[in-house]
Amino acid sequence: MDEQFDAKVYDFAYRNMLTNMKKYYNAFNTSESSHTILPGGFCIPGVRKNFVTADGKIIVCEKVDENQKLFEIGDVYTGIDMKKIERLVDETIRCLGKCKYCWAARFCNICFMDVLKSGNKYCEQSRENVENELGYYLDHICADRDLVNYISNISLV
Repeated sequence: MDEQFDAKVYDFAYRNMLTNMKKYYNAFNTSESSHTILPGGFCIPGVRKNFVTADGKIIVCEKVDENQKLFEIGDVYTGIDMKKIERLVDETIRCLGKCKYCWAARFCNICFMDVLKSGNKYCEQSRENVENELGYYLDHICADRDLVNYISNISLV
């Protein structure tokens, strides 16, 4: 239980971990700076992932609690409801107001599934994860030109 997992032993896990390093590469290799910093785990509601319940409700994705009305963004009969998406986005922004004061917000993986449960415990764990990932990036990726080139060519579509 206390052993560290070595992702390099499993090629698929290592490549997935390197893909996750793309956000750090982008942060250090982009000349553009923005005054708007949003957590990085959010998708665009209704665009790529949708989950349809047995009774025809369209939910933002399969990860959220389908019993929470907040995550319902339409139904199969009338389609995506922009008012419901607006409600979801507004509530998400309200819940994430504290994120603008967090040093790790740019790298946070919070998503709609987490928005109702975000709190001190979630945020502490998220910051710890970012510290570990950022430490790995600085210690193992930055010094290896081949890895930097590999990560720079990863497409996050």
